[in-house]
Amino acid sequence: VPHPPVMIGGAKQRVLTFAGREADIVSMSNVPFDSVNADGLTPDGEARRRLGWVTDGAGERISTLDIESSPFFTVITDDPDQAIGSVAEMLGRAPDGLLEHPNVLIGSVDEIVDRLVERRDRYGVNYVTIQQRELDDFAPIVARLAGT
Repeated sequence: VPHPPVMIGGAKQRVLTFAGREADIVSMSNVPFDSVNADGLTPDGEARRRLGWVTDGAGERISTLDIESSPFFTVITDDPDQAIGSVAEMLGRAPDGLLEHPNVLIGSVDEIVDRLVERRDRYGVNYVTIQQRELDDFAPIVARLAGT
């Protein structure tokens, strides 16, 4: 029976396995901004673990799923160091590693395009949600990625 696409999201194994099995779109919640989480995983390691849970639940249907990510910090700029410094200050942590964090998109249009392609390959992310206030700034990125 046709239906609107169903998105299920979360951060824990149970919900992400279920989402992989049942959803059309799986949203992996933001990973912690700590350098290493309570399980000893970096943000990259945590994102990969979550994708593994989705993949386990999806089985052979993994290629039909959309994997959604919502960047928590998005800044299109030619001065990423300044923007990362501001984010680090807001989080109360060192800026090391923040630029590569799975939920940070900071940089020029070219850098963000490259980062999104890399995240598609690394985490399966092919569906990105941005804030409405970022629409105009993000338009050139969408135009560059259309059809890739």
